[in-house]
Amino acid sequence: TAIDDQSAEFYRFAGRCVAALNTLATQSGDTINPADCRVARATLEVAVEAFIAKNGQPPDDETDLVSAGFLRSESDHYDVTGEAVQATTDSPCE
Repeated sequence: TAIDDQSAEFYRFAGRCVAALNTLATQSGDTINPADCRVARATLEVAVEAFIAKNGQPPDDETDLVSAGFLRSESDHYDVTGEAVQATTDSPCE
Protein backbone atom coordinates (compact mmCIF):
# COMPACT_ATOMS: atom_id res chain seq x y z
CA THR A 1 0.00 0.00 0.00
CA ALA A 2 0.98 3.65 -0.27
CA ILE A 3 1.44 3.94 3.49
CA ASP A 4 3.82 0.96 3.54
CA ASP A 5 5.82 2.53 0.70
CA GLN A 6 6.05 5.85 2.58
CA SER A 7 7.09 4.08 5.77
CA ALA A 8 9.84 2.16 3.95
CA GLU A 9 11.12 5.39 2.37
CA PHE A 10 11.09 7.11 5.77
CA TYR A 11 13.27 4.41 7.36
CA ARG A 12 15.61 4.35 4.36
CA PHE A 13 16.19 8.10 4.86
CA ALA A 14 16.75 7.62 8.60
CA GLY A 15 19.43 5.00 7.93
CA ARG A 16 21.29 7.34 5.59
CA CYS A 17 21.21 10.14 8.17
CA VAL A 18 22.74 7.93 10.84
CA ALA A 19 25.47 6.60 8.54
CA ALA A 20 26.57 10.02 7.28
CA LEU A 21 26.80 11.56 10.74
CA ASN A 22 28.79 8.63 12.08
CA THR A 23 31.60 9.59 9.66
CA LEU A 24 31.89 13.08 11.13
CA ALA A 25 31.51 11.86 14.71
CA THR A 26 34.69 9.76 14.42
CA GLN A 27 36.77 12.83 13.53
CA SER A 28 37.83 15.49 15.99
CA GLY A 29 39.18 18.99 16.32
CA ASP A 30 40.56 21.01 13.42
CA THR A 31 41.32 17.92 11.33
CA ILE A 32 37.78 17.73 9.97
CA ASN A 33 37.58 17.92 6.19
CA PRO A 34 35.28 20.77 5.05
CA ALA A 35 33.50 18.31 2.74
CA ASP A 36 32.63 16.17 5.76
CA CYS A 37 31.13 19.26 7.42
CA ARG A 38 28.98 19.93 4.37
CA VAL A 39 27.79 16.31 4.32
CA ALA A 40 27.00 16.39 8.05
CA ARG A 41 25.07 19.65 7.72
CA ALA A 42 23.12 18.35 4.72
CA THR A 43 22.40 15.13 6.59
CA LEU A 44 21.00 17.05 9.55
CA GLU A 45 18.88 19.13 7.19
CA VAL A 46 17.47 15.93 5.61
CA ALA A 47 16.79 14.52 9.08
CA VAL A 48 14.88 17.69 9.98
CA GLU A 49 12.88 17.52 6.73
CA ALA A 50 12.04 13.85 7.31
CA PHE A 51 11.02 14.62 10.91
CA ILE A 52 8.68 17.35 9.64
CA ALA A 53 7.25 15.01 7.00
CA LYS A 54 6.54 12.37 9.62
CA ASN A 55 5.35 14.61 12.47
CA GLY A 56 3.91 17.68 10.74
CA GLN A 57 6.16 20.05 12.68
CA PRO A 58 9.90 20.66 13.11
CA PRO A 59 11.86 19.12 15.97
CA ASP A 60 12.56 21.25 19.02
CA ASP A 61 16.19 20.17 18.90
CA GLU A 62 18.50 17.24 18.07
CA THR A 63 17.11 15.25 20.98
CA ASP A 64 13.85 14.92 19.06
CA LEU A 65 15.77 13.63 16.01
CA VAL A 66 17.59 11.05 18.14
CA SER A 67 14.38 9.94 19.87
CA ALA A 68 12.65 9.53 16.49
CA GLY A 69 15.52 7.39 15.17
CA PHE A 70 16.84 9.86 12.59
CA LEU A 71 20.15 10.27 14.41
CA ARG A 72 22.11 7.86 16.56
CA SER A 73 23.46 10.70 18.69
CA GLU A 74 23.59 14.46 18.75
CA SER A 75 26.23 16.22 16.66
CA ASP A 76 29.22 17.79 18.39
CA HIS A 77 29.58 20.26 15.52
CA TYR A 78 26.02 21.43 14.79
CA ASP A 79 22.92 22.39 16.73
CA VAL A 80 19.36 21.98 15.50
CA THR A 81 16.66 24.36 16.64
CA GLY A 82 13.38 23.92 14.83
CA GLU A 83 14.22 23.96 11.12
CA ALA A 84 17.58 25.72 11.63
CA VAL A 85 20.90 23.84 11.50
CA GLN A 86 23.83 25.92 12.77
CA ALA A 87 27.45 25.19 13.62
CA THR A 88 28.23 25.23 17.33
CA THR A 89 30.45 28.07 18.55
CA ASP A 90 33.47 25.80 19.04
CA SER A 91 32.98 23.78 15.84
CA PRO A 92 35.59 23.75 13.09
CA CYS A 93 32.63 23.52 10.70
CA GLU A 94 31.01 26.66 9.35
